Amino acid sequence: MKIILSRKGFDSSNGGCASPIFPDGRLISLPIPASDAPTRFSDVGFEGQSLGQIVGELSRGKVLPNSHTHLDPDLSNEALHRQDGWLPAFGQTGAAQSHLNSQGVEVGDLFLFFGWFRKVERNFSGRWSYVSGGADRHVIFGWLQVGEILRVGTKTDEFSDRYPWLARHPHLNGERSGSNTIYVASPTLNLPGWLGQFAGGGPFEYVYDARILSAPEQSSRSLWRIPAFFAPSSEGSALSYHGDPTRWKAADEGWVQLQSVAKGQEFVLDCRNSAYTMQIHSWLESVFQ
Repeated sequence: MKIILSRKGFDSSNGGCASPIFPDGRLISLPIPASDAPTRFSDVGFEGQSLGQIVGELSRGKVLPNSHTHLDPDLSNEALHRQDGWLPAFGQTGAAQSHLNSQGVEVGDLFLFFGWFRKVERNFSGRWSYVSGGADRHVIFGWLQVGEILRVGTKTDEFSDRYPWLARHPHLNGERSGSNTIYVASPTLNLPGWLGQFAGGGPFEYVYDARILSAPEQSSRSLWRIPAFFAPSSEGSALSYHGDPTRWKAADEGWVQLQSVAKGQEFVLDCRNSAYTMQIHSWLESVFQ
């Protein structure tokens, strides 16, 4: 199995602000704006609220509630009205998809989606705003174990007909390149000892320590504290794009600090021949707990 840490959601270039961590610890990743997508922020539901309202308030009107959004990864059954047969799905194209191809990502591999998050609160006018002085953090917000890989390319209409429950996915709309690919979740998560305990893809409802990549007490969200099996070593492969040993520093026993790269979407760790199988499974258990 490979683990792919996949950077998604609002960032400084797309959306311009962090996704929210609500006062009770709930979180939701804000999907980036996109004019060619069929879905608007106001179409997307989140626990009885419109995502449009949340986006409009946190962006201070820079992103409007009725703006179109690239809802990808599409992980929550409750986000939109769904057709029968719906499964979580994630699309990729261009250089990022070429990287996934070169890393041999296949059925059974596990995407863990992370993004930029910050705590929010209701301000004096009852609108959502960021907590003053709150830390910026990279947080894992969802997962998808690959159950099927659709090599869509430019044949968006053909795949919309074959997979009608997927027709609103942004990678089946607009102009797409030949590398356009959609990863569909397996019906259930299939990991040793976990068969049937979790869906094959979905959002994590709450934030807590095991899902935070950023090192505590650090000002930069790009400085991570992660398990040592991610680091380059003679016992296993390194996290892709992070082979430079100067990026890594020993931390507590079993942990390392990583200065993660500023750009890049898909970071792949090949666990198939790792000597750290027990540590990997233990960490995944803590993430899914």
